[in-house]
Amino acid sequence: MKPNYTFLSLAEEILSESKIPMTINGIWDSAVKKGLDKKLGSYGKTPIATLSARLYTNVQEGEDKKRFLIVSRNPTLFWLVSREKEFSEEFINKFYENQLVNNKTDDETIHERKYHKVLTYFLNSCPLGSIKVKTIFHEKAKKGLKGQDKWLFPDMVGVSFIFSEGYYNPASIELMKLVQYPMCKFYSFELKKSLDFSNYKKSYFQAVSNSSWANEGYLVCIDIEEESKGELKRLRDSFGIGLIQLNLDNINDSVIIYPATTKPMIDIATMNLLVNKSEEFEEFVKNVQNSIKLNELVNKDRYDEVLDDDEINKYLLELKPKNDKN
Repeated sequence: MKPNYTFLSLAEEILSESKIPMTINGIWDSAVKKGLDKKLGSYGKTPIATLSARLYTNVQEGEDKKRFLIVSRNPTLFWLVSREKEFSEEFINKFYENQLVNNKTDDETIHERKYHKVLTYFLNSCPLGSIKVKTIFHEKAKKGLKGQDKWLFPDMVGVSFIFSEGYYNPASIELMKLVQYPMCKFYSFELKKSLDFSNYKKSYFQAVSNSSWANEGYLVCIDIEEESKGELKRLRDSFGIGLIQLNLDNINDSVIIYPATTKPMIDIATMNLLVNKSEEFEEFVKNVQNSIKLNELVNKDRYDEVLDDDEINKYLLELKPKNDKN
C-alpha cells in the first residue's frame, strides 16, 4: 500500500492512459480492473461517491491545484488539465462510439448523439435536398446565467445551397445575389430516441425554442408512439416544426412524416446570439459565407462526415443490441 496514493492519484493514473474522457463510474471500473483500488488501502463502502466528491472538489480548485476538467455535462465526463490541449470534440464522439462498441449501456441511457451519423447520412440526399450538417456541442459553448441558455442550442444545424441543386446557371446565381435572393436555407434538428405521450410535448417545444433562428426546424426520432403522431401534426400546424423518423433497420426507409413550415427569413438576432456563444456555430456560419462567395461548397471537412453505404450499414448494426444482430 502506498500511503500517499489517493482517489485523485487513481483517477489521474487512469485518465493519463485513456484515449477518451471518462465518467466517474468508468474511471472506477477501469481502476478496479487494473487493481489500482488496492493501492488505496481501506476506502469504505461507497468508493464511487468518495471519488466523485474528490473530483468535483478538485475541478473547482485554483489553477495551481486543479488537476481535472469537466469536458461534458451530459453525461459528465472528466479529463486531465495536463492533457487539455489534446481535447477536441472528437474525444466526445469517441466516448459514445466506445460505449456502442462495448455495449456498456442500454438504449434508454445512451446519448442521442449516437444517431447523429444516421441523420447525417439521411440528410445528405433526402427529399429536402442535399443538407450539410454539423453537430453543436452545447457543453463547449459559453454559458449565461443559470437557465438562461436552456433550449438555446440545437443538437445539429444544417444548410443547403442553391448552387448545389445544379439547376441554375452561374450567371443567374450572381444575379440572384444582386437582387438579394436567398442563396441557402438553414435547418435546425433536435434528436430524441423515442417520442410518446410522456415526452412528446416537452421535446417538441424544445425544438421550437432552439430552431427559431433557422428557416426550418425538425424534431427527429427513432421510435414514435402511433397515438402521438396526431398531436405532433397539430403542433406542426400551429408552430411549424416538422417531424423526421429514422429507420435503423433500413436507413432508406427513413421518412419525413411532417415537413416543417418554411420561414422566408432567418432570425438574425438569435443567430448572432448563437455565434457569440458557440465557436462551432460561428465556424458553421463562416463556412456558409465562404461557400456563397465562391458558389461552391468549401471546408467540407468542417461538416459532419457522411458515411458511405457500407459504412452506414456497419454502423447501423453496431447500434442494435447484440442479441438482435443476425
